[in-house]
Amino acid sequence: MVNPSQPVEFACLDQLVFQLHHGLGKPVDHDGIDRLLGAVPGLSDQHRKDIIRELIHASNSSSRFHPGLTPLAPGDGFYALETTGHCHAEVLQKVEPFLLHDTFILDLSSTVAIRPASLLRECRYPLTSSLGQCTLLTIISDDASEAFAAAMIAEVLGIADLDLSRTEILRGSPIREVDEGNTTHYIWIKSKQDSDGREVQHILNMLSCRAKIDFVVQQAAICFSEGKRHYEAIESHLSQISELKISENTHLARQERIQILEAHLAALPDHAHQLSRCERDMGIHLLTLIDNVANAHNSIPFLLLEGDTFMGCFLDQDCPIHQRQIEHDLKVLSPGRRYADQAISAIRTIVTLDSQKQQLALEEAEKAREQTIRKTLTIVGSGLTISGLAASTRPRPTEKLLQRLQRPHHQAAAPPPELLWLSDIAIHASLGLLAALLIFFIWSLGGRVGSQLGWLRRAAPR
Repeated sequence: MVNPSQPVEFACLDQLVFQLHHGLGKPVDHDGIDRLLGAVPGLSDQHRKDIIRELIHASNSSSRFHPGLTPLAPGDGFYALETTGHCHAEVLQKVEPFLLHDTFILDLSSTVAIRPASLLRECRYPLTSSLGQCTLLTIISDDASEAFAAAMIAEVLGIADLDLSRTEILRGSPIREVDEGNTTHYIWIKSKQDSDGREVQHILNMLSCRAKIDFVVQQAAICFSEGKRHYEAIESHLSQISELKISENTHLARQERIQILEAHLAALPDHAHQLSRCERDMGIHLLTLIDNVANAHNSIPFLLLEGDTFMGCFLDQDCPIHQRQIEHDLKVLSPGRRYADQAISAIRTIVTLDSQKQQLALEEAEKAREQTIRKTLTIVGSGLTISGLAASTRPRPTEKLLQRLQRPHHQAAAPPPELLWLSDIAIHASLGLLAALLIFFIWSLGGRVGSQLGWLRRAAPR
């Protein structure tokens, strides 16, 4: 029966907080680290300023992904926390700040010796960071059973009903992993304290790499979800463009079509730009995942002994799955920009065709108007010509007609000259009108015959 109130030889609870310092396309964030340090109880303002100063100095004196773990505290490499009343008086608390590559690591460690591990129960603080955090509970004890580990986690972290089926080996001792929301807890039970200090750098490196990998996997999933939304919007615009009835050439239909195409053309570039941004960010996250997997593998020869399996499953099984998923998501989104270009090209083609059709319609209308004017002038001119010829050859048709109609030996009264003049005008105009009507009928009949002959010519087999 495990008694968690029994003293242990040594117990240390490390709350490891990871804050992205620079990288992943973001600028250097000193303010975020300053806010994180300000939330640590017992850390004086002077110590916080010293850490920020050392951080700026380390950042300016090294490359973006400088190798190695850079301590940001002078002397022993840590700052002892002032008594805050959160932890038991016999608990020793200290803060160790580090810069590892592009990540600021804040290690809040609480230790007890020859005391119950339950004294560490209140030594965790609610801190928020960009890359999350994890806890490492290291216990020196001869009892490394699963029951003892569960009892220690329940006493120190306040987590019960655990599933400790995932057990790995680190430096020949079992280390178990427990997930609590977005925080991962590790409990490492060693038979003796055989650490020489060199393993700390590699443990922090591997845990930092895992935090960044988990972060970029989550961010890549968010980018894919957003990119898929823009991708579907581009496909929707393309399908709506293909459904437009470009065969309708009325002025109203063309105006409505132009308005619809303007709306599509206004929305498509923004969707294409946002989709490109998502693909760019996913590419950055993929590169970060690959780099951190390789970086974590670099610590394996220095940290793990023969037979150790710590983070082996995560690096060799989980990370390749994440990498393939991001690569697949990028392939899914890659046609989106091509679809956007096709949609914009289709809009330009439709507008060009509409312009050509409108120009052809205007030309045909102008041609028909010219033909109508020419036909009208021809008919009117023919009528006037016939009237003029009749007037010149038969200047007084009414008088001559009356003379022919007059019976012999009968002298009729002569009509007034004005009436004869009006009658002559009417006869000449009637002749011109009849001639114009005749030419109109001949012209119309010729057009119909020409149309029929053209149709027969097109319908004749070749």
